[in-house]
Amino acid sequence: MQKLSLFFCGILTVLWASLAIRAYWQQQTQQLPVLLVLFVASLMLTFGIRLYYSNRIR
Repeated sequence: MQKLSLFFCGILTVLWASLAIRAYWQQQTQQLPVLLVLFVASLMLTFGIRLYYSNRIR
């Protein structure tokens, strides 16, 4: 379950990062803040899952 959760969050993180880079590259500034917030949120979720499982194993 841990590997599946991290894999899913990793894919989401890469997706939001690539969409944010594309929006910046195409000068779509109205989409950029939303994509950056989603990117940061998925990063926080990924690290939260890692911390949850690392504390749970101990």
